[in-house]
Amino acid sequence: MSVAYFALIPHGGRFQDRARAPFPDAAWCRVARLPPLAYDHRAVVRTALARLRAKLAYTNLVYTLLPPSFTLGELQEMYEAILGRGLDRRNFRKKILSLGLLAGAGGVRRGPHRPAALYAFRRRRPMMIEILA
Repeated sequence: MSVAYFALIPHGGRFQDRARAPFPDAAWCRVARLPPLAYDHRAVVRTALARLRAKLAYTNLVYTLLPPSFTLGELQEMYEAILGRGLDRRNFRKKILSLGLLAGAGGVRRGPHRPAALYAFRRRRPMMIEILA
């Protein structure tokens, strides 16, 4: 019998040294390129990933993965990373903004392209919603 739990940690999260000490070979891996796994662990990972992807359709769980303020591009990248596929930029933005989950955070993030407006979640708590319906 196998029992598994999965946890979500913010992007850029790292193993803490003391947690890693007993497991020096622990490392982050892309779910699409996992190393060889024992027993039924590959099936366990597939099930956890399917569950996480399904939760995106009816919850706002991505709030746990992003910093307090973020751009719409960063939010879309998070969805695409979890779903494992690209999303149409205009349709994604239109849908996300229509849900009323976000508020302007004031300010912009500058990068190689045009400055991007910053947003924040109105409520940083779990909610049932229809994001990708």
